[in-house]
Amino acid sequence: MPTRLLDVGTTSQPSLRLHLTTQEPPQSLSPYMTLSHCWGKIPIKRLETSNFAQMCEQIDFTELTKTFQEAIEFARFTGVRYLWIDSLCIIQDSVSDWQTESAVMADVYKYALYNIAATAALDGHHGCFAERNPLLVETCPVYIKSFPGESQPAGFYDLVPDRFWERSFMNAPLNTRAWVMQERFLSPRILHCGRDQLIWQCSEMFASETYPNGYLNDGWVSGYRDKVEIRTPNLDGVDKPLKVWKQLLYYYNKCNLTQQQDKLIAISGLAKAIQPLIGGDYFAGLWGQSLPNQLLWSVSRNPTVNFIPRRPDKYCAPTWSWASVIADILPAGQERTASPKTQKNHP
Repeated sequence: MPTRLLDVGTTSQPSLRLHLTTQEPPQSLSPYMTLSHCWGKIPIKRLETSNFAQMCEQIDFTELTKTFQEAIEFARFTGVRYLWIDSLCIIQDSVSDWQTESAVMADVYKYALYNIAATAALDGHHGCFAERNPLLVETCPVYIKSFPGESQPAGFYDLVPDRFWERSFMNAPLNTRAWVMQERFLSPRILHCGRDQLIWQCSEMFASETYPNGYLNDGWVSGYRDKVEIRTPNLDGVDKPLKVWKQLLYYYNKCNLTQQQDKLIAISGLAKAIQPLIGGDYFAGLWGQSLPNQLLWSVSRNPTVNFIPRRPDKYCAPTWSWASVIADILPAGQERTASPKTQKNHP
């Protein structure tokens, strides 16, 4: 249970204050939800030592960003009384509190009822829910004939934009942030608030308003899920969990960090979650079970503009660790993954 939560009240009796969970037994608390968001460059309401007592009494709803306000309203609407938001539940001007809370942040997301992600929002001004044309989420079925010599059977198929999943999810502003990586993979359920529609993610499926029953034939989605899913209990043996870890690093090193010294801290929750599956010691992003092989990481030969290889200004990790470089990293044995074009069968 998080040290602090926001008590948002209910739709009939709305309230907003900081709630200290240490003052009552965990079993007496209702389930809570979490929020993933981009801080951006705008000023946002923060919990600090100077306003701690005041926020335990009351938080002014009008002082919050649109993203925070919509997350609170959504929690009330769905009947969830407690909400965890990093900037409002961790004392931002206390190094000791940040160190304590960041160490258990993985559990905060892991044990939440669900996570609401402001996936398309660059900062708090954009909010969780975007104005859009509802007609754009409807499928566009077309009938395709079967031609001699082709294996594709005749039938109705849905026309979908090229690289739809990659554009609407993988490259969305929130999912380019390194800290969000562990939030995304440790939360049991996530509602992604995309630019055009809502996307649902859990251990059983990816779904959206366009495909509420799940993405049945999307190679990009199924590959993404299978390679990085760490909650499933069938990752027996050391080899497969290590492959999952390498895939996580592949995606993680494409993400952005404001403070480069957080590079290992921001993925520590994932390391903690996968350690029981791998076993052994953990050394600055590498695992002792296969240390010689993992030391063969390399910098991509085709770095993107945002990832020109360089050393950070401040110490992040020993030089033999991938975390010591700001670059597009390829873990040992990891090949660059291409995003397949997808075509979905119409139900």
